Amino acid sequence: MVGKVESVSWDFGDEVFHFECLIRRSSRAKRINLKVPEPRKVILTIPPWSSVAGGKEFLAQQKIWVREKSLQLPQPKTLAEYFLEEGSVWLDESPRQVTWSFDEKRKRPTQVIEPGLICFVFPDGVDLEIVLLKELMRLAQVYLKRRLAGCEENVQKRPLKCRIGNQSSRWGSCSGKGTISLNWRILLLPFPLGNYVLYHELAHLEHMNHSSQFWDYLDSLVPGAKKIDKELMKCGKEIIRLGLGRKWPG
Repeated sequence: MVGKVESVSWDFGDEVFHFECLIRRSSRAKRINLKVPEPRKVILTIPPWSSVAGGKEFLAQQKIWVREKSLQLPQPKTLAEYFLEEGSVWLDESPRQVTWSFDEKRKRPTQVIEPGLICFVFPDGVDLEIVLLKELMRLAQVYLKRRLAGCEENVQKRPLKCRIGNQSSRWGSCSGKGTISLNWRILLLPFPLGNYVLYHELAHLEHMNHSSQFWDYLDSLVPGAKKIDKELMKCGKEIIRLGLGRKWPG
């Protein structure tokens, strides 16, 4: 769903409330929908039968709710903040801390992977959030695919291919053609939770739904799957939002 981002300002008397609004049209939407994914960002989804003007009118009618919802949400952390607070990367069963430094002579990023540590060296003057995101996605291309291949040994079917992406709200997906797409942030989840996501998508190769048969099969791969799924929802709430400052969520 391609959309257009507009800057909006509302005068509340005590302050002028500024925010960005992503206006997008969806053929699947049954009504006008508003979402506030993070402070001062609003997603306005418009169904086929409504005009953009009608959507904006609906947005204006909800101005008090939009402002209150926005002010209640915490500011998303940057990747740098996350790692400075001792967030870990799980390339395998052992967590690794992330450190970085800058070198004016360096022309491109380099990395050293050691037990318990990943050390990046970046050229001077780079945007730290952007280069951290790029390097972590490169690691995911190697290590998430390696971890998925290890999980495949325990399942009945194999994926046609595996893609690594920067999804803003989903940990993974499995297409009807057998392509598994994984969110690079799985590397930031504790290893058992990350592997649960891998098995969850592999299980969809056998059952392309969330029926009782799906959960029974997934439970045979990961005992206590539903309990782990709830743990993922709780633990992953912050992690899934990391690194989204450079793109629109949703």
